[in-house]
Amino acid sequence: MQKAIHIVAAIVFASCLINKVASYCYMEPTCLPPMDEDGYWYPESKPCDVCKCFVEKNYVRICKEAKPKLSLKKSSITAEIIPDPELVIDEVEITKEEADAFKCPPAPGHTLNYITMTLEEVPHQEVYYYYIVSYSSCCNTEMYYSSVPPECEVVKTGCTSEFFLKGTSQPCPMDAGVATMVG
Repeated sequence: MQKAIHIVAAIVFASCLINKVASYCYMEPTCLPPMDEDGYWYPESKPCDVCKCFVEKNYVRICKEAKPKLSLKKSSITAEIIPDPELVIDEVEITKEEADAFKCPPAPGHTLNYITMTLEEVPHQEVYYYYIVSYSSCCNTEMYYSSVPPECEVVKTGCTSEFFLKGTSQPCPMDAGVATMVG
């Protein structure tokens, strides 16, 4: 009885190893249109592959810059506060080429308050400089059998493969042996 349990355990373990599915994936340095709304695209040169596009901000520097000045503009009904056109925003996109040599502008210093005759710090904010990086993670979706029982044959249709009894359209029975699927 103990010997039978060991044999069954060995068969189950071996079939788990043999039936392991493998696939290959790779990175593409860009994203190519057309993409669906979830960012997936399909390379024309590899019809059985699917790629997922990722677009990320690659932050280069955090700079201390002067806060924008506000100016008053009076309308006939009300006075509105309008931001200065030179408004400094929290994030600034630059190109990859600009990022290689990017240096922060000089940090704001102090100004003299002529009323109190004291030095006051110029109001500032942190500005994040970044460039956009896009890349794709691609995987092959093709499934095929690398090891098939002798009484069966593999029939490839598009990106999938199935195995049938030789010379028929009957599926190869599962008890005919173990086929190893590789993706």
